[in-house]
Amino acid sequence: MNLSTVKGYLGELLVKDHLEDEGLPVEHLGNQSGYDLQFENLGKIVKIDVKFSVLKYEYDVEHENWGWALLHQNKKRESSCTHIVCVAVDDEYDVVNYYVVPRANVRLFPSSGGRFSRVSHGFLLFRDDDLRVAHESWASLYKKSLRLLQAGKVICVGKDGRLSDALLATLQIK
Repeated sequence: MNLSTVKGYLGELLVKDHLEDEGLPVEHLGNQSGYDLQFENLGKIVKIDVKFSVLKYEYDVEHENWGWALLHQNKKRESSCTHIVCVAVDDEYDVVNYYVVPRANVRLFPSSGGRFSRVSHGFLLFRDDDLRVAHESWASLYKKSLRLLQAGKVICVGKDGRLSDALLATLQIK
């Protein structure tokens, strides 16, 4: 098992544990059905694809970032989730924030470039919110991601916030 798989599994467990702490029975599917987790609440089924990111210097050697590939060009099977939950952790693997992206909003996110050119829709945030990055293409990706966050197309939930509320409130977004 590679490190990426282990980190992805950790993200799934963090989201599952958080939702169960909120009193929801969460089923862990392990992405065999096009998503990782699901729960039902008041007749609504929420299907979650979890994405995980540690802090890294992926785009600029001076600014730490989190980055998530929401959709890959080479993905053989389309995700059948209702939401993507992006987990941002610090250097100690403690959750900083969860970011809830309704499936209907994924195509609003920009594509990446360079070595990430197969990412057709990505989400990028810098730890220090500093837009002075080494390459303008990365600044553009970040600015678009930030605008979508500010416009409510992605919902930031703090590590102690109610993740289930964000998921259920955005379940019907088209």
